[in-house]
Amino acid sequence: DRECMRQEVLARLCVRPQSHSQLTESICRRWHEHDRFEAVLLEVADYEPPKSDRMEQGKYRLKAELAGQYDASLIHVLVRSFNHGDYEAALDQARAAAGKKDGGGGGGAAGGG
Repeated sequence: DRECMRQEVLARLCVRPQSHSQLTESICRRWHEHDRFEAVLLEVADYEPPKSDRMEQGKYRLKAELAGQYDASLIHVLVRSFNHGDYEAALDQARAAAGKKDGGGGGGAAGGG
């Protein structure tokens, strides 16, 4: 259960940073009601407080060291099930992370096909 929950949270955060409520609304209820959800979230994400005093929420951002270190085939299936725009955004994030690891050379292991 824990690894499945972790992979789904990773998939959501691959697309873009999300608030706690966005995450809990978008993932399987079984996971966000799980007693280990908060621990898994903090394991894979860094919390960014709101940037202003307006009614904004803080966001959880995928930890930099985890970019590209997830099960790409599972992420592919999970993100593909969200919607096409999210799928493209996740691919862009993976390519950017691969480019940083390769010294900015582009392409990288996330190029896929």
